[in-house]
Amino acid sequence: MHHLTTNRKNRINCPIAEDLNQMRALAERLSVTLEALVTVTSLNLLKAAKSRPTGYSLSFHKAAIRSSAAPIFNHLLQPLNLSHLPSAAACWQSTQLIRQNFARGGVEGRPMRNLPCMLVASALSHCSMWHPSTFDCDRANGNSDANSQPLQELSFSQWWWHGNLNCPPADGQAFKLPANGQAVAEISSNKAFTSPAAGGYRGMNQPNTPVPWTGNAWSNIHAVNREDVAGCAFGIAYKSDANQVKPSDFVIFSVVHDCIARQNQTFSVPNLPACPNGKCMCSWFWIHKSAGGSDQMYMTPFVCTVTNVRSDATAVDVTHAQAPRKCYDPTTCTMGPRNPMYWKNENPNMPEEGNRAPTYSILYGWREGAQNDIFVSTNPNNYTARAAPAEKKCTNAQLNPQSFGSRISSDKSSSFLVDGGASIISPNCQYEAYLEYSTGSLIIANQTDGSVLWYAGAQQRDVRPYTLKLMSDGQVNNVDGKGNVQWSTVMTQGLGKAPYRLDITNSGQLVLTDATQQHRWENYFFDDRENQFLSTSPDPSVWRRKTL
Repeated sequence: MHHLTTNRKNRINCPIAEDLNQMRALAERLSVTLEALVTVTSLNLLKAAKSRPTGYSLSFHKAAIRSSAAPIFNHLLQPLNLSHLPSAAACWQSTQLIRQNFARGGVEGRPMRNLPCMLVASALSHCSMWHPSTFDCDRANGNSDANSQPLQELSFSQWWWHGNLNCPPADGQAFKLPANGQAVAEISSNKAFTSPAAGGYRGMNQPNTPVPWTGNAWSNIHAVNREDVAGCAFGIAYKSDANQVKPSDFVIFSVVHDCIARQNQTFSVPNLPACPNGKCMCSWFWIHKSAGGSDQMYMTPFVCTVTNVRSDATAVDVTHAQAPRKCYDPTTCTMGPRNPMYWKNENPNMPEEGNRAPTYSILYGWREGAQNDIFVSTNPNNYTARAAPAEKKCTNAQLNPQSFGSRISSDKSSSFLVDGGASIISPNCQYEAYLEYSTGSLIIANQTDGSVLWYAGAQQRDVRPYTLKLMSDGQVNNVDGKGNVQWSTVMTQGLGKAPYRLDITNSGQLVLTDATQQHRWENYFFDDRENQFLSTSPDPSVWRRKTL
């Protein structure tokens, strides 16, 4: 059996927490470690008996392990002495709910990473861009934090435009974007801590990157550790009337991976064309890593105008703008014009579930700085269907004795998977994806040590045979013996052109690609390896060969 080990990142230590930052970091390590133990142990028990009916489901294993682990979880939390923290009542209530959820078994298939005291921590960790050009319904309040409030679990009318659509800036106020130059934005959790030009009166307390890193101690940025900073962005809509702007009208034109890390933030501006009537709508966007607290999206709209416009500027290709998609392998990233990432609210365009926040980072194909591939003259994407590259197979007879392939195709039903039957195996022979017999769970496992990288559980067991089908509209469905869909990919239906292919890669991922060879979906990893990127790392070298 594969044994879960602790390392420097997730080792459990239980001193009495002296402040909220210590409390949050400690609870994060604790909950992630315990849940990882439950998930990995349960899945590997199943892996050992995948080829035969066992009578034991994933739910059985996880429930049994959690039942034994719950007293340990409660015991380990006792030394944290949560009742003595500020806002103790709210903090303690949150912790009790987490304990109860752990004992009940949590949510099937989703690692439980809720943090004790999150109610306290999340209330302290919000940010916004501040400028007289922003839409702001609390403009007169010099001590306002209204625009820095996070947007999650809200109706469209509540989150869109941050609810400030009817509160435009004064006539003539516009944030200047010098084409092929740089623009500086002021970021803070409260308007008071900005310059007088932005409406503040107390001044910035951390205009530049702190050295050494002090995390949330100075600006509430959801990044206790330096490596947790995950990126923010500027988007533009070429419409002068805010009421006419739709979510799909915004195109991201500048990204800073190392944001938020300072209050004075510089954004590089590409060769933008002039705005209609000298006026565009822009917005600042930010989503922090889930490791930094609760799942939140931030949007601060403002009026902008492009200056220093050059004669060779071409239009932003908003017609072909699309939602970003995660790409663990940087060679698979779909780039070109893309919309902002709308998440955790009504009408999102990002499929990530809770605790798996999308970010303005290399993980989603965002280059550092000006996005020079967003124009009709520079968009690198080819929207014509073309032949897929040849399927590669594992040729090791010991690891692939039945010569299984590595791909499922929407136009080849014989490639679909049936529980207890064929698998697909990565070309390097290391990873296998299959439907577990009887339970119907879709599992990706390491053939070398039997460890499980990811799974998607069926809603009901014992309704076999289960079949993993790739539909002609791009949806991946796990269908039971009665024809009911037990699991499916999110936001892939109708995205791109048929036929589609689902490959298992040499890194142990399922990757969905359409006929234009654009990346449409991939699973995440239970060990969260995708989010180990550093915001200060350079762009992948392979991107330099892509057309700009």
